[in-house]
Amino acid sequence: MYQTLRYEKQENIGILTINRPEALNALNSTVIGDLEQAITEVEKDAELGALIITGEGHSDRQTLMGKLPSRILAHALSHNIPVWLLSGAITDAPSLLAAGFSRLLPITPPSMPLEEALKIETARSNILRQLQ
Repeated sequence: MYQTLRYEKQENIGILTINRPEALNALNSTVIGDLEQAITEVEKDAELGALIITGEGHSDRQTLMGKLPSRILAHALSHNIPVWLLSGAITDAPSLLAAGFSRLLPITPPSMPLEEALKIETARSNILRQLQ
């Protein structure tokens, strides 16, 4: 369905994962197009309570310089929708909170080796643990 994304739904939570490991999940016009299409389709799902957009990575003040989370934040804030930032790791929390993120959730425990964190089941478990 998408060239650069994986989508799954667990109960009432949708999870969109950017899947371009060969490019370190960098955004390009194909990813942006896939995200726009996926979000449009997901908005039609009346059962969905939340949507997580994720990819391997780290969030810091550079996240606010046009990266996907900052675009999502701007769009959501213009509609008075709170935004939680889930990321592999998070630094510069005061900058991210000041920009408008409601909550910051680092997915990967600091002591977890990257090799383990990148496993799909581990990542899924880490995300769901943060949401409980």
